[in-house]
Amino acid sequence: MKRATPDGVAPRRPGDAGPIKDLAMQHAPRAIETLVEALTDENVRARMAAAEAILDRAYGKPTQHHELDADDELVRRMNQAARRLHGTR
Repeated sequence: MKRATPDGVAPRRPGDAGPIKDLAMQHAPRAIETLVEALTDENVRARMAAAEAILDRAYGKPTQHHELDADDELVRRMNQAARRLHGTR
């Protein structure tokens, strides 16, 4: 039995999307159709934005790589912590 919060709303369980997500999902097919239509827009920026949005949803956003300087203090401390954790010096 779910207990209501003081405002009368039943608490959500982990994984419960809630009403906003449900509403957004109802409009998702039309939103995708709009993106597809934008692929033929006269404005090149609109076409690029639509293409990027569709590709991100289909394949996920590209991985971002970050370069760290081995002399960086944060990197040095992280390496020290890792060595302590694994029992090496």
